[in-house]
Amino acid sequence: MAKHSIAILLSSLFIISLLPLAYSKQKVTNIRFYLQNQFNMSQPIAYGDVFAYQDPLTVEPSPNSTLMGRAQGTIGFTAHDGSFDLHMSVAYIFTSGVYNGSTVIAVGRSAVTQSVRQFAIVGGTGAFKLAGGIVTGTTYSTSPPIFIFDLEIIQDYVPKIEMKYV
Repeated sequence: MAKHSIAILLSSLFIISLLPLAYSKQKVTNIRFYLQNQFNMSQPIAYGDVFAYQDPLTVEPSPNSTLMGRAQGTIGFTAHDGSFDLHMSVAYIFTSGVYNGSTVIAVGRSAVTQSVRQFAIVGGTGAFKLAGGIVTGTTYSTSPPIFIFDLEIIQDYVPKIEMKYV
């Protein structure tokens, strides 16, 4: 009976010692940038079309404001019922500032007619290694086409790397 009680006590202490790992504090980073859309909408678009793109990311809505990086990815036109839905896969690549050299990867559906669109953050590199979270996008203007993206980046693992300031 005493051996059984000691085994239960030791097992309980071991489990209790792991609790701080289960409740470790997550790091949350919020970033806003403006995507200067350079996609040529003059060409006809149909269901199943897939396009690659690369657009500048800026600190302010003006195309001449400070460049933060670029968005590279693919857009697939996925609606065949008259709606304007896209499937997007994008890498937000930071080329200046504190996150220079880091990326955030997002994937998801974009219902272009909705005022707010959301995509899942599925990973990242550099300062955003093993990231998760959500990207929220809204239209800032249609002429020229500029979109606001707010990233809420969540990490359980915070990499120990030195970030460069440019």
